[in-house]
Amino acid sequence: MTNTRQYWTPYLGPFSNVETFHQGGGTPTGFGQFPALFDGGEIGTRVIATQAGLGSKQYQLCQIDSGATSSTPAGAIAQGQVMYWKDRTRYIVTNDSRFSDASINGTAGLGAAAAVSPVAGVLVTPTSGATGTVAVPGDAVYLQQQGLCTVLLVASGGPGVSGDWLVPNASATVPQAAIVIQANAPGAPVIGQVFNRVSGTGNPSSGTLSNAILQITGIP
Repeated sequence: MTNTRQYWTPYLGPFSNVETFHQGGGTPTGFGQFPALFDGGEIGTRVIATQAGLGSKQYQLCQIDSGATSSTPAGAIAQGQVMYWKDRTRYIVTNDSRFSDASINGTAGLGAAAAVSPVAGVLVTPTSGATGTVAVPGDAVYLQQQGLCTVLLVASGGPGVSGDWLVPNASATVPQAAIVIQANAPGAPVIGQVFNRVSGTGNPSSGTLSNAILQITGIP
């Protein structure tokens, strides 16, 4: 099983880094199709990437649900979206909270907040561009779970300031984060904190968050 393996230098084939890696329906010709990964046991593994002066980032290899398309209320997958666990035994994730494992297991009756609580990570792989170069539903991708993230989508009402809490946004169908000021209790599972002190990357703004430190725990 893959539940304890963490890699510093995973094999990425033709991709330059884990944030551009995707394998499946959107994979360049000749690299194979998911689930026939170059190593069938790779799914679920976690990767650590060191950032100079900023600690490390951590990612987990997951498969995007093939049903996460534009025909759903959540819409098409997009870079920066918060992704939810759908099937932890197979490391399948979705951008549609109706199909998170919390919803499937019946806790959605507790409200929208329960449905968005099982956050798996942030989709940092590009989703717009030339066919074959971007992630699509069904692909295996590395979701970012920890460390500096510069593409996290946030609900309107930002920007926040460094230290403000980031929690799953339960008030919109778009899978994104919400900012809670640090002086208040988060009131939901914390997925990270605002961090806007990185030179040259700007400050958080409504619609996107330039800098966040993610604190999502990967599953075994």
